[in-house]
Amino acid sequence: MVSYQTTLLMVPEPTCRDRYNVHNVSYFQTWTCFLCFSYLFPDHLKTGGLRNMSSQLLQQVLEFDVEDQCKGVGELGCSRLRQCCQAAKDCCEQQVNHPLTLPGSSKLCPMTWDGFACFHPTPAGHTARVFCPWYIAERTLDDIAEKTCTENGTWWREPGDGQEWTDYTNCVSLERYRILYLAGVSCNICSIVCLLPGCAIFLTFRQLRNQHRIRIHLNLFVSFTLTNAVSICWDHVIFRDRLENSREHARLHQNIAVCRVLYVLLRYSWACNFLWMSLEGFHLYRLINHAFHTPKSIVCYYFVGWLLPCVPIGIYSAIRGLQSHPGCWVNNAGTIEWILYGPNLTCILLNLAFLLIILRILVTQIQTHRNEPSNYRRALKATFILVPLFGLHLFLIVYRPGKDSVADFTYEVLAKVISHSQGALVAVIFCFLNGEVHSQFGGRHSRWRHSNNDVRSCTFSTGDAHRQPREGTTRRECIPLSTASGAHTSSDDVISCFWPQLCSTRGNGRGDRRYH
Repeated sequence: MVSYQTTLLMVPEPTCRDRYNVHNVSYFQTWTCFLCFSYLFPDHLKTGGLRNMSSQLLQQVLEFDVEDQCKGVGELGCSRLRQCCQAAKDCCEQQVNHPLTLPGSSKLCPMTWDGFACFHPTPAGHTARVFCPWYIAERTLDDIAEKTCTENGTWWREPGDGQEWTDYTNCVSLERYRILYLAGVSCNICSIVCLLPGCAIFLTFRQLRNQHRIRIHLNLFVSFTLTNAVSICWDHVIFRDRLENSREHARLHQNIAVCRVLYVLLRYSWACNFLWMSLEGFHLYRLINHAFHTPKSIVCYYFVGWLLPCVPIGIYSAIRGLQSHPGCWVNNAGTIEWILYGPNLTCILLNLAFLLIILRILVTQIQTHRNEPSNYRRALKATFILVPLFGLHLFLIVYRPGKDSVADFTYEVLAKVISHSQGALVAVIFCFLNGEVHSQFGGRHSRWRHSNNDVRSCTFSTGDAHRQPREGTTRRECIPLSTASGAHTSSDDVISCFWPQLCSTRGNGRGDRRYH
């Protein structure tokens, strides 16, 4: 009986191997799950890194709990963490049940868990390959991670720190991110180039800027310009910087304050943009349903469009700031994101309701006058014009394909183009193709042309005063206000010649005729 118990005590506990060491099964599961967390969410790691096995790091490993960490990484992050921990557990079970050698192999690199994936025993001088795990952020579809087994039967180690190394460079393609960067910046610049002249045109003509509708257009243009400008700053200062620099030198991870300020400003500009689109729809709905009760002032619109977004932005920033998240706020925070998504989605849904009401009114007119084809054209024109103004085209990118989908990258590019080129489209439709704007330019050009002709036809020289026109002809000359009233003519009277109504036509024996 004693001999049997002694034999049981001598049975070694099963062990599993990772890139750092060999551990017993119970500790291996906790340790590898901690590794998954540190690799997937390095900004959440409280210690300085995994290079030095300090007492603080060991204590953090022993206290690690998946459920507690899931609270700070969101629903998607929690799913990624659980999948990684499960893959590590499966790898340990395979190591326990897998034979230590392969038939016909003298030297063999052992099965190991490298922190992201499980690599099976590999003969010396060969390279083991696995598909990139889906829980790696922004991985590309069907790409391969590689781990080299050297000639002496050991996994290749990085010369710098002597740790086993796996090549995951194929799992994340930087080229696709450069394409996204160029697409976003190009669309933003195009929108700003269209929006700034549009704002200048609306401000130049008094007949335009005094209209409530044009003022709302102007504020919408400004919100688009702000959004495009902040997006360019974000893409250049944060996104491009991360593509060109390592983690240790990127602003995304090293200059947290600047990253957070830019991120909050970006979310604020988008919120203002959605609110002003909603105010466009509300104002048009108000004019159609209360045509004889137009608002005398739109001051309340300014408070709603520019100050109301501060409320959800402030709540969102306070909650994220109180969380134990040491990094920038670019990672999805799960349900907290709906503090910002909710108001934006509400604005779009309200505009959809406004558009349906407007179309219902147009359809009613069409049914009243069935024989007028212009009504059908008017309804179609209203639909196509109001869709970008109300932001309804954003429904095209509401559904996002899964990360493993082939259409994921196409969706990313399409979303960049649709969202960041909206300002250019709205500026072209509601400013450069606007009939009121054309009439203002035409009127100013006509007044300038007539004024220029009248100035050239005015006679200012006193030496020509004694000349009389030939019989049957007329002479156009300037009559200053003081001369017309019989007073003495001064040098300041010449200024009045620039006004067409002050010039007259005189003929032999004919009275004066004013131009108006």
